[in-house]
Amino acid sequence: MHRLDHLVISLFAATSLASACQKYGPESEPPSDTAIGQTQPTSDEVTPTPPPEDMSGQQPGEADEAATSPEPPKQLSEGDRRFIETAARNSMAEVELGKLALEKCKKQQVKDYAQKMIDEHGKAHEELMALAQTKGMDSQQMKMDAGAPEMAFMMEKRAQLEKLSGTKLEKQYVSMMVDDHEKAVALFREQSTSGSDQELKDWASRTLPKLEEHLAHAQALKAGKPYKPKAVARASATTATK
Repeated sequence: MHRLDHLVISLFAATSLASACQKYGPESEPPSDTAIGQTQPTSDEVTPTPPPEDMSGQQPGEADEAATSPEPPKQLSEGDRRFIETAARNSMAEVELGKLALEKCKKQQVKDYAQKMIDEHGKAHEELMALAQTKGMDSQQMKMDAGAPEMAFMMEKRAQLEKLSGTKLEKQYVSMMVDDHEKAVALFREQSTSGSDQELKDWASRTLPKLEEHLAHAQALKAGKPYKPKAVARASATTATK
């Protein structure tokens, strides 16, 4: 019985070996271990699609730069340009005359007023120059040089004050400040209501109460009365909101 079992097993092994040799043949090789588990590419794989061609002829980034480039400043009306030029010259004049009064006047109330003109008109002048530049104007175009012909009126006033001293100088300076600020208040009031450029109108409206305060202060000095800034500030604010 055992011999028969061994014979059957031997016959089965020989048959399996023959089948294997016939499958691969003399020129075939069994698959290598490295090929097992590898995924072969198929014809269904998707090839990345290139981005659509830009037919506008612009280089990358040019469209973004064009979209974010600042717009050129809008052209000012003739009236707005005149306002800027006149207001700037007046501010420079107040600063220059204030320096002279601060140097030569003796009365402390007048010296304090002169210092206020230097500080507050100097600040207003800087603000206006910065705003004018955003509108396409500059100091060369406006001829804000103190020696320019457009500043001749200021030089004449300075020459008048330089000839005086003491009480006469103080009275003349204060009288000039009343006249100058009456004109300035009228100029800024008109611009705040009738100007074409909204930013200039807004700036004139913000500056007007300060000019009204300067005028009231000069009027008090001229009349020899004490100046009450709080009362004037409330009156100026009421005038500006009307």
